[in-house]
Amino acid sequence: MKNLYKLIGIAVMVAVIGFMMTACDDDPDPKEGLYGTWVDNLTSSTITITADTIKWQRTGSSSGFVQYTNVRWKAAENNVSGYKTSYPNGYTFTGTRTDQNYSGLNFGFVGLSANGRSICLLKDNIDNSTGYWGFTKQP
Repeated sequence: MKNLYKLIGIAVMVAVIGFMMTACDDDPDPKEGLYGTWVDNLTSSTITITADTIKWQRTGSSSGFVQYTNVRWKAAENNVSGYKTSYPNGYTFTGTRTDQNYSGLNFGFVGLSANGRSICLLKDNIDNSTGYWGFTKQP
């Protein structure tokens, strides 16, 4: 009888440990804060970000877009001197690029503001020759 109680006790411990391991696997994806539509009213531009797509789009007389699909993300520090303080961290990305009216415009870095309320979209996290910043998230 003692062996039966020991066996039941071991089975219960294994079950509890298994449930604990499953429950601890719910860490949120840190990129989820970027997902959604971001707007810059000054330039009539939007950025829409999902897990595997980034689309920058401008409306009005200079309408067009640059879109990356099948995006692969990598966490990165922003090293662009003009934006490092406002957008200290973010993600470099690669993907399949398409465009309309913006064939020479390339991006590769999304920076998140320190307070998480705005983003910038830059050529990369080193060179500040191409970039848009000050996008705020749509509710």
